[in-house]
Amino acid sequence: AIDGPNIFQTIMPHFLKRGQVLNHIQQVTEADNFLVDERVDLQQLSTARLLEACNDRMIGGPGRSDEELRQQLANWLDMAVHQPNRRMERTGEYFNENLARAALMSYYCASGTRDERSASYLPRYVYSGRSNNEEEDKKKHHAIFGGGSSSKR
Repeated sequence: AIDGPNIFQTIMPHFLKRGQVLNHIQQVTEADNFLVDERVDLQQLSTARLLEACNDRMIGGPGRSDEELRQQLANWLDMAVHQPNRRMERTGEYFNENLARAALMSYYCASGTRDERSASYLPRYVYSGRSNNEEEDKKKHHAIFGGGSSSKR
């Protein structure tokens, strides 16, 4: 067995990585369709199944309650399945499911990173932005990291 990072992952061509992402999105699409077609009651999902479903879609993060996760999963299903189906039936327009799910995953990833309950300070600091006011930036830094800024040079 090889310890550490897999050497093949570091030299893998981009088209293979893209294929992995596409495969994941297609699996999420199948799961979404199952949840909708079988009319699965999200309130009846166990915490483990709920976390699995949300993690696959990059929904949530530390400190989220089951109820918050259920609501966000319901919102996902509405935006990824229900609304597009209604619009396609009404207008006949084509809907790119893969692109829509990739955009939703990106949104939920950024949302989870910006959440105050997130375990990582650095991404929140990056998303907090900088103002033109140095004093305001110092206050923001203090609020996120606590204490003073003890950068070593």
